[in-house]
Amino acid sequence: MKLKYFGFLDEAQIKNLDEDSIVNLLKEKKLITFSASIVSNDSVKRGISKLFYKKKHKLKTTNYNYSKHVAKDYMCFLLQHYSRLIESDVYKYKKDFVLQTNLLTDKKIKTFASKDFKNIFETIVDVKYIPLMKNRHGEIGINRFELIDREREYKYIDRLRNQKESIYHYLVGNTEFFDITFFDENPWLQEIIDFEIGSRILKYLNDKFLFEVKDSSKNNEKAKIIYGQYKSEFESLELIKFIVTQIESQENTNRAFYISLFYFFKKDLNLQMPNADLFTQIINNNFNEDIGTIKEPSSSSKKHIERKETLKKEWQKFNSRM
Repeated sequence: MKLKYFGFLDEAQIKNLDEDSIVNLLKEKKLITFSASIVSNDSVKRGISKLFYKKKHKLKTTNYNYSKHVAKDYMCFLLQHYSRLIESDVYKYKKDFVLQTNLLTDKKIKTFASKDFKNIFETIVDVKYIPLMKNRHGEIGINRFELIDREREYKYIDRLRNQKESIYHYLVGNTEFFDITFFDENPWLQEIIDFEIGSRILKYLNDKFLFEVKDSSKNNEKAKIIYGQYKSEFESLELIKFIVTQIESQENTNRAFYISLFYFFKKDLNLQMPNADLFTQIINNNFNEDIGTIKEPSSSSKKHIERKETLKKEWQKFNSRM
């Protein structure tokens, strides 16, 4: 996913500014918001003097937080930067799951998976308020993936707004700051990574056993917006719904995925699609991506063939629902 604010600020232009000028700069660029109550400069300083890590840039207390959109972008950066830690643990779980269930019947495998799903969900989501949402049969009256999204939004992303020092390093593009020592010394970051590992394992289990039926209303709404703008470019609204669903269901998307997606419909199925340049523009504008011009890959590309086979199966499954 494209990161909007990584390297957004030029450290060379900041280093000679005083505190007020720095705060004004952050405000002008709409990177921060202020609390209703303003803290006096005479108040006890908070532990944010490291924010501008050259000694002459020690800050006085300023009562602000980074904006929500900055925190969301920073969250995406952290997940990308520490993706190997996430992918390693998810891979290990998948491998262990196969080993533990290899000799079980399908029914027992699903029972085993259901217990794992419940335990992992209750590990990564604060469940103490969930009983309030249960019906008289003890069933949760809301999709658990919606609860995961809420947890991510209102717990982890909101907390990041206060991470002034590390967000500064993110804004100036200082990747060296985010080493394994930084990870080891910050429990809040470890908690985010554990949350993401858990949510991806839940997605893996749900894709296999359908413990939760995902709400497609948000994807359908986005598809309708795209269709309204580019109606003459696509075969149908259903085609766009499928494309949106495929994109939103991916843990990670890259240029190769979009190439296979485009040429599967354009060439293999010969359906009405925009040209490659317009398709790229639609993707970048609607999914916060930054993919360059796409060109048809070699027909002998093994990975491309595998992706198209997966899309073929998903497309058949998608159409069979109607």
